[in-house]
Amino acid sequence: MGVLGLTPFIQKTCPEVIQTLPGRFRSLAGKKIVIDGTLITQRFHFAPIPHPHKHVLCWYRLARHLQASNVQVICVFDGRERSAAKEREVERRRRDRMVTAARGVFEIDRLSRLRRLTKSLRAWQVEEGANEATPNLLSLKDLMQKLKAEGVPIPPPPPLRPASPQQICSLGSPDLSTRHLDSALTGWLASIIRMISDAGISSPSSETGHPLVPKDIAQLYVEYQQSVPQIMSLAEAYEREASTIQEASLQDIEEARIDYGLSKSQHGLIMEEGKLWEQLANSEDLQSVQIAVKSLASTLEAKSSVLSESYARRTNPPTSETYEQSRDVLRAMGIPCIEPSGPYEAEALAASLVLNGYADYVASEDTDVLIYEAPLVRNVATGAAPLVLISGSDVRTVLQLDRARFIDFALLLGTDFSQRIKNVGPARALKFIREHGSIERVIEREVQYPPRIPVEEYLQQIALARSVFNTLPPTPDASLLQQGVPDESAVWAILDKFGLHRYVADDWEHTHVLSGNYFADNPAAA
Repeated sequence: MGVLGLTPFIQKTCPEVIQTLPGRFRSLAGKKIVIDGTLITQRFHFAPIPHPHKHVLCWYRLARHLQASNVQVICVFDGRERSAAKEREVERRRRDRMVTAARGVFEIDRLSRLRRLTKSLRAWQVEEGANEATPNLLSLKDLMQKLKAEGVPIPPPPPLRPASPQQICSLGSPDLSTRHLDSALTGWLASIIRMISDAGISSPSSETGHPLVPKDIAQLYVEYQQSVPQIMSLAEAYEREASTIQEASLQDIEEARIDYGLSKSQHGLIMEEGKLWEQLANSEDLQSVQIAVKSLASTLEAKSSVLSESYARRTNPPTSETYEQSRDVLRAMGIPCIEPSGPYEAEALAASLVLNGYADYVASEDTDVLIYEAPLVRNVATGAAPLVLISGSDVRTVLQLDRARFIDFALLLGTDFSQRIKNVGPARALKFIREHGSIERVIEREVQYPPRIPVEEYLQQIALARSVFNTLPPTPDASLLQQGVPDESAVWAILDKFGLHRYVADDWEHTHVLSGNYFADNPAAA
């Protein structure tokens, strides 16, 4: 996560400390960088490339570019021991994965529903074959109007559960779309069908084997209606989960009810799906149905498919094998791979190596590096954008803070080791630290900005977090940091093992797969 809001604050307040390197790795010729191997592996793993070992390919291509630019590399990966100060952040990420998985289930259901609907409507168009209203088209309109007019309450679905890998890989399975139809809902659906039959509404000819019958369209509409109450079910599930965690506050839970529901994109698709059903209900002729299919149903299906694929990637995190395979190809290319000895993070050891003179820059996206006052190179694995160089010591100097106040400024913003105080952004945090000198005095004097948890507990958290940034991990023996000789036969054996030769032969470019975040997409965006 890094320090919340620090990068945009630097860009706005002191842009002079940011150096752009348009030549990318050529600008670092003759230098040595320490790469945060854990973070970069995650970026490669989540890239939208349809290959199970894309991380190996991405590392291979990145290493080739660095070696061609005469840049030496050390890769640092997280060790087995984790800092006790990061337990809260680890728990937060676990809950985030739970919510992401539940959102993925929701999107799988919607995609299945939309696929069946567009298939049925397209087939209906073929059967109708004319632009004038027919009995079959009138039955669709009457059905929709009766479904809307009935207004029978729909029982809420059971709480969403995270998707299993089998579910995520089975987007077309009809079972996924109907698992929420409990007995009460099934009974209501049966009554709707009886009401349709009693009213004399006909179905498309069964002789054609057409999939669109009143029961089908009723079920699809019910599934849409039932999906709306799920908007709050994710937040309620988070509330139950958070209530068992000691540091969860009422404020945390209240904000979770907003933040942990469906994403903005999913909210938007719910509204668009509602417009689709409204348009179908008001269709007067076949052309109206065609418009609904072309302009709404097909577009919605495409959007839902993109979201489903995104959530499928996000619910499949890197495994220990992912990291080991990455280290294997790097070592074969002569790049030393190390990890901390003790409860330290990879970015902390990377900063320690630079500050102790073993390398020139840390290559990462984690702004924690700046609080150690090491020079940070960003955008190493982000498209073809220029590299960005920021020196942590330059940032501290420009902000006119001593070392202790610089650390407290960062902790007040919120880090992996400390909670953010509500309504205290970078500008206000800097003002408070300059005026009061420490977080303890800020809490004492700025009483309108209380921590989210009891003050004593918060200050214990701060004390532990300070020790993290005041303690550099020990560096390993210098012999472990020496550049090795690339073993081309071993490299090719690894590429061959994972079926990657074709991509290498095509000179596939790793920088094309990312555009600024882990996933090159943002399903939470509007």
